Amino acid sequence: RDVTVDNFKLLSYEGNKAKFIAKVSKGTYIRSLIVDLAKSIGTKAVVSSIIRIEIGTLNKNNANVIKNIEQLETRNIPEPLDWRILFDTPIISVQDDILKDIKNGNFLKSSLFGSDGLHIIENKNSIVAIYEPYNENKFKPQKVLI
Repeated sequence: RDVTVDNFKLLSYEGNKAKFIAKVSKGTYIRSLIVDLAKSIGTKAVVSSIIRIEIGTLNKNNANVIKNIEQLETRNIPEPLDWRILFDTPIISVQDDILKDIKNGNFLKSSLFGSDGLHIIENKNSIVAIYEPYNENKFKPQKVLI
């Protein structure tokens, strides 16, 4: 499998232990990457821990982390994370009048969409479908959720 390593930096090294930070493509196995790196320099390596600091668009800047959930009081529970920030896919909001067409699996006019590629269709803050280009005039449903 081909993977992309966008960034790989040695943070610290002491004795036989090292700390790295890496930004890699989807599907990359960090443990395998470290074993391959060690092999390429004629040694062996074992990964003792991995801390994931970002997955797609979800990172420490927009994730609500609750460390001691049992000790939280109702008034201190953080607001839910808005699902829209989790997707790199364009999101199209539609009115109720289009929902029947979507529910029936109908094609939609390309003029509703701002670009090519997959689009998430939402109505009243809920995902209702995923559409993809069919031709230059129409988008077709890939998945209908209503």
